[in-house]
Amino acid sequence: MGKNRIKKERSKKTNLITNNQQVVLASLSKTRQIEIKKHFKDVILTKHSVDETKEKKKHKQLNAKDLAYHLARLKAISVSSKYKDKFVIGCDQTLECNTKILSKPKTLFKAKKNLKELSGKKHR
Repeated sequence: MGKNRIKKERSKKTNLITNNQQVVLASLSKTRQIEIKKHFKDVILTKHSVDETKEKKKHKQLNAKDLAYHLARLKAISVSSKYKDKFVIGCDQTLECNTKILSKPKTLFKAKKNLKELSGKKHR
């Protein structure tokens, strides 16, 4: 294989997405908006239609990494039909401690409970 062919193949891979291409973020998270705008100039922010609670219950067998991937994929799919010609990004994050997945706390009580559970333990 010649050097030019290798160079062309590399450029095809690296130029699929550039910071000049319009992307769709399937999230209204302020933190994610800030991060995505560091890498892309033209970003459409939109709400996804995934019921995360339902999905988490349905897929309890998944570990934290696989659950985050599953939810991110569903979020991207949920908005992709509206943005057919755009690059859609779905994202999610999970927190795991001792093989237990902790969700974002909705109350101060739950936040304190989560912090106590995490205190002094390795988590990811």
